[in-house]
Amino acid sequence: MKMTSSLCVSPITHPTRRIAFVVLALVGPTITLCLGQNSPDIKAIIEGVSKTSKNRSRYEVVETMTMELDAGNAKGVNRSRVRIATQEPNKFRLESENSNEINGLPAEAFSSPMLIIGDGTDVWEESPAVNQYKKVRPSDVPTIRTWVQGAEQSVFDIPSKLETEIGKATFLREESIALDGKDMDCFVIRLVLPDHPESTTLWVEKTLFLVRRIRLEQGPGVDAQGRTGSITSDFPVVNIGGALPGSIFVFTPPPGATEVDKATP
Repeated sequence: MKMTSSLCVSPITHPTRRIAFVVLALVGPTITLCLGQNSPDIKAIIEGVSKTSKNRSRYEVVETMTMELDAGNAKGVNRSRVRIATQEPNKFRLESENSNEINGLPAEAFSSPMLIIGDGTDVWEESPAVNQYKKVRPSDVPTIRTWVQGAEQSVFDIPSKLETEIGKATFLREESIALDGKDMDCFVIRLVLPDHPESTTLWVEKTLFLVRRIRLEQGPGVDAQGRTGSITSDFPVVNIGGALPGSIFVFTPPPGATEVDKATP
């Protein structure tokens, strides 16, 4: 885990990948839990969320993340919002924004706000900070798709591993959390993975088996420099396999925006 205070970013540039332990959002089918006298069946919960996370031909996920790092003499907080949507074969949307604080004071963000939309024919990139946009050159489209695939992989990394890691999950409690003003009753489970020394806690919505929150905590002894910290990711929007509004993949230049670096056929 690493926190920086500045990053030079030019208008309409390649998006800088956010620094995070893991990003996770998933939805599972409605299943019947085998309720015991003490706690729900952890195996049934994990199987439910794992199955549908594998069907990613059409989805939309919104994540809001808060990352906190304590290095002793400096404390940093990064807040970000990411929205990613895909509809095969060639429609996608990726947008992000973030802010930084160092010792309670505003600091330069990791990267400028950005929006990328593939409408099925063309790919568009927008830089809201300078109110500019461009049509991506055909030679750059493979790179853009790699960014989108990388973001998708971050989102679905742990769900793809859950079924093989059932023995490392523990049911903790039931708890209600509020996201975007909506209360959600959740199962809370702890997951321990060999390649993630951090403590990982997941909040799984009871009715639809949506993972609504993930918290990763890095305590003393994990980081060689003695730094501690946490990442809390909330998922107010998780739609995997459901209908998506057509407008989500339509790019409309914002009022007064300037088109730059016009692509040639």
